[in-house]
Amino acid sequence: MKRHANQPDLTVTQKTYDLDTRMAKAMTYLQKESQLWDVGASVYIAFELLVPAHLSMLQDEGITLDFPQKSVLMNVRAKKVARLDPSNLYGPQKSTLLYSLESLIGRIDFDRVQHHLTLGSQMGSPSSTVAYLMSCSSWDIRAEDYLRDAIANGAGHGCGGVTGTYPTCIFEITWGMSTLHHGGFVEPLQNTQILIDSITYLDKHMRDQEGLVGFSPYFLPDADDTAKSILMLNVCGHRVTSDQMLSHFNISEGLVRTFFGERNACFSTNYHVLMALLNAPEPQKYSDQIERIVEYLCDCWSSGPVKDKWWMILASVIEGFSYYPQLKEVKTEVFPHQDVAEDTYLEYIPCTWTIINNRLGLFLEEKFLWDVMLISALNFQLDEYMESVAGQMTEDDLKALQRSIPQLIACIARTDTDDQETKTSDKPQNEDSRSLSAVEQVLGHYVTAVLFHRRIQKASSFDRSSLHTELQTFLHPSLPSTDVFDSGYTKYLAEDVSSHVAVMVRLSNDYGSITRDESECNINSVNFPEFQVCTNLNTDLALDEAHADKQQTRQAKGQLLRLVQYEKRGVDEACATLFESLDSTSKKAWNTRDAVELFVGVAKMYADLYGARDISNRVK
Repeated sequence: MKRHANQPDLTVTQKTYDLDTRMAKAMTYLQKESQLWDVGASVYIAFELLVPAHLSMLQDEGITLDFPQKSVLMNVRAKKVARLDPSNLYGPQKSTLLYSLESLIGRIDFDRVQHHLTLGSQMGSPSSTVAYLMSCSSWDIRAEDYLRDAIANGAGHGCGGVTGTYPTCIFEITWGMSTLHHGGFVEPLQNTQILIDSITYLDKHMRDQEGLVGFSPYFLPDADDTAKSILMLNVCGHRVTSDQMLSHFNISEGLVRTFFGERNACFSTNYHVLMALLNAPEPQKYSDQIERIVEYLCDCWSSGPVKDKWWMILASVIEGFSYYPQLKEVKTEVFPHQDVAEDTYLEYIPCTWTIINNRLGLFLEEKFLWDVMLISALNFQLDEYMESVAGQMTEDDLKALQRSIPQLIACIARTDTDDQETKTSDKPQNEDSRSLSAVEQVLGHYVTAVLFHRRIQKASSFDRSSLHTELQTFLHPSLPSTDVFDSGYTKYLAEDVSSHVAVMVRLSNDYGSITRDESECNINSVNFPEFQVCTNLNTDLALDEAHADKQQTRQAKGQLLRLVQYEKRGVDEACATLFESLDSTSKKAWNTRDAVELFVGVAKMYADLYGARDISNRVK
């Protein structure tokens, strides 16, 4: 925009896009984001070359951008540049540098890289193709046609936005299909025309390109798309060998790299290759490579944060599932076995905590993660128990239970921690109803498990007292050990966060379980009178009761979703205020912030999960 605005031969009409305002907004954004940029945590492809190049081009236009980690970025760039020989691009071998040609403006002769054009582009990168077209000595109509196609038919669809990579035909098929395969959705699609066409497409290009493919036909092959293509072809009955993939991308000792010419192994790439090998027609043929890759993946994960150019979610799910057997073992220690269809939620619990812990870069200790997973499982079971068992109690028994809960909690809280035998035996017993007595006993086990948890025992008296109050409404704030918040102000803010989180999750759960709650006669938020007012009903449809009910439910869900979004904003604002109030120089305060971020992050993830599907157990 800066160069465009400075062109002296442009007419007034050509300058009517309010460039000054747009440039000012762009600079404000860059200045704000650069101040917070953690260069060491960046995983974007070639950022260490591209960003310095753009900073240099901005400086040529009189714009200097300074930020705290600029020197760090320049040091990373210097190390990268020291290993590069851009003149290699003049030869026949393609490399990943073609994806970042704008970083080489002024350093190479762009006329000598035109032989690398594929479908009119430089490695499927619009920005790299623009750099080529701007810097070569003569206009290349092939590149212009490609850019017009990318703008019109890429992700922006002509709206002004330009996709980062185009086209991505093979990538879209392989990554989409492999995701469906991991979710168990490919087998039901085996005879559908879309799956047949997709597999035929992959098979053709795997044959045309001698067993190696990239993100789109005829582009530079990569191990990710090749491995996923092999995986899906084998899953769908085509016998495809992995020999060419292993030979072409091999580094040493059985590991692979993403692109030919790279020096280091990549975590996600080796995982994708592992999946392809495990699904080979004769996986034993690759036993040595399988063993080496598994060893590498385990070593990477156990040695600390994994820096990988693609998500960490899949590895986090694998980590989460390592806790699943333990959760399954302790499932019946507090609550009795329930006659439910399946324990859907139990598989989600560990993964939600590990995903958020790793995505936010918190990396909290395993013992803490296990504790919050256990509490989450107990709370899920509590909700399930109250719906399936206590929900069938008589109205008189329910009123009696409500009266006895405070006394139950107080009685157990007074029990000495060393007197294990009296924890659940000294609580009040109701002699009027056998079912009421049974429910009280189970709730006593739950309260005991929570109050006598080792972390709760180490908490301050204020936090334990607050927990007693929360337990009376069947809520548990998952408090860290020790006295967490030091002042009345921060305590109040923390309670506000907890309240918003609780309401957000409760409403989200109701949003996702309307159908199940209706079939099981459970109470749901949409059953309250405030949600029963249906406006703007179609007159004709209103005559049909079934249609009217559907429209009313749809409107009620819409209102419920708006409330969920409102509470999410409340969570964000409450957290921001709480974090501002904490001492930024205190290690304890930072540990507390990490724990709250984890708790809130997991709660938000559950809210999103509930919005997508009902993961609660169905009563048989």
